[in-house]
Amino acid sequence: MLLVLDEQYKKGNVSSKYYAYLYDRVQRNNQEEQLYGTQPSDDKTGNLFDSNDGIILPTHLADPKHVDEQRKQVGLEPLGKYYEAILEMLCRPKNIT
Repeated sequence: MLLVLDEQYKKGNVSSKYYAYLYDRVQRNNQEEQLYGTQPSDDKTGNLFDSNDGIILPTHLADPKHVDEQRKQVGLEPLGKYYEAILEMLCRPKNIT
């Protein structure tokens, strides 16, 4: 699937943001490292929030030190701001772990 996605992205047939989300979703579903950190991690029960009501940030990133640079290249906001926005949409406290 990613081969087709990569090909279409390089041809300009796929939005860079959609590419990032789908790329990471496929990687996460295959238990591979994410490039953009768009898919949160979960605990062993599938919960996206820890015991302190904080969202669990992605733990399997290909390059954690440069994830915000990768995100910027495809038009995404920094990782921390992204997850703060998710918490706000879900009416949760801004607690990121």
